Amino acid sequence: MSKIRFYKYYFTGNDKPVIMEAEDRLTADKMMQQLKQNTTAKLSAKDLIDIRVETPIIGISKRKRHNQDFVWVGKEFTSDGWLLQSEYDEIQKLKKQQNGN
Repeated sequence: MSKIRFYKYYFTGNDKPVIMEAEDRLTADKMMQQLKQNTTAKLSAKDLIDIRVETPIIGISKRKRHNQDFVWVGKEFTSDGWLLQSEYDEIQKLKKQQNGN
């Protein structure tokens, strides 16, 4: 089973990286090419200053999407690996109750 990685592309003039979730660098690069074609943002290869690769950590890695907070739970548990933070917190609460904590 392939593992998802976060490919973070850093561009001159952008405060935050552009993050691609992919199983390999080639796929991430293809996703970046698609994004460059569909946006007016400055994502030129000549402005690329760094690429970093991160592995998501279950229960630790987080993101905000459509004004909602998500936590990484892995693709074994959800179709895209992300779960609403509130749902994750509720599951953790139930686990603690079952363990008598």
